[in-house]
Amino acid sequence: MTDRLQSVHGDPDAGSVRSQAVEMWDARWSAVTKGWYPRWAPPEGTTAEAWGPEESLRSIKGYQDCRRALVLPQLESHIGNGNLRQNDANLLFLDGAVHRRLRALINRILPDWRSVATSSDAFIDRLVADLPERGRVDLVADFAVPIAEDMAFVILGLRRDAHAGLAGRLLTMSAQFDPAFSPDDVAEALEVGREVLNEMRVAVRDGTCDPGGALALLDTARREGELSVREQLASTVMLAHASFQNTANLLSFAACEAMTNAALADTMAGADRAAQRRCVDEVLRLGSPVRFLIRRAASDLTLGDQAIHQNDLVSPFVHDANRDVAVFDHPDQFDENRAGPVHLAFGAGPHKCLGAAIARTETLSAMRSLVAKYRTFELVSVTWGANAVMFGPTSLVADLAP
Repeated sequence: MTDRLQSVHGDPDAGSVRSQAVEMWDARWSAVTKGWYPRWAPPEGTTAEAWGPEESLRSIKGYQDCRRALVLPQLESHIGNGNLRQNDANLLFLDGAVHRRLRALINRILPDWRSVATSSDAFIDRLVADLPERGRVDLVADFAVPIAEDMAFVILGLRRDAHAGLAGRLLTMSAQFDPAFSPDDVAEALEVGREVLNEMRVAVRDGTCDPGGALALLDTARREGELSVREQLASTVMLAHASFQNTANLLSFAACEAMTNAALADTMAGADRAAQRRCVDEVLRLGSPVRFLIRRAASDLTLGDQAIHQNDLVSPFVHDANRDVAVFDHPDQFDENRAGPVHLAFGAGPHKCLGAAIARTETLSAMRSLVAKYRTFELVSVTWGANAVMFGPTSLVADLAP
């Protein structure tokens, strides 16, 4: 996109219509999903082209059915498919007792969201203060990515000055989570992942990481027999990804939404914290950073009007569920006073995001700081990332002014 697009920020009715951010994200998402048919997103009630030997993939898009799909124990997270890299020691791909054990441990070692907020607020304020008073800013490279990278440093307990380029390497690693990527891309992702993991192991060995950070605490748990070496390594990778890629995509959308939605900008510039928290959840509903998940049916079951057979692959489309017209009035529009069911941007059930409170806090701080400095936005260009699971742009350049 090279045409300059004028923001709707100055429109007094902007809060009641689709923002420029929603328009851009939805247009791109429609183009991506159109290219997936029939392999990725078959119409509901139909079977996809085989995804591996004798396999079918069924998409679930209604809110109630998606929520049920995320909760049902019959839909397992470890799908055992060669097209998707899944480590059988990674919390994200485990179920049952082993999942509950690792989840409790990770929950224990994650920093409290209040302590994260203190560190994050200071970093975000310095970052935004260093941006030009007016002029061209890349809301991904200059804003969302540095904040997300800082979050990875804080959660893992890594020193910022000792791990240059971590963000770029984590971005490369994310290819292994989208089976649409080529084998060469996945091979590169795995190689970079091994390099990053080795770097983190050295930080633990040499004691250069924060003793209160996740890396050191995972090592302590391993030495005390609470988890295996493989579980320690897999948890390290999982936390690095969870604290970076999804955060970067969410903040990219949140920044653009805040700059193109007058109602949201006004609320974020005010003092009503309850209203600001509602706005963050509405941003999450509209701009879900994870667009879909994949599960495998351990037994026959029914979801809505779809008969799911044992070993079928089931894909709950979280983004579509969060726009279900049967559940949300005017679902494609921002409504800071929206009431009703909780969005599924953080999932539901046993795999619900452990870092939800941290993500909400980070997003709130980022938007408040941004609108305190800028209130005028003119889009210059957008370059979209190729990862459809962790969906977002790799560049979003705009001219900003007070």
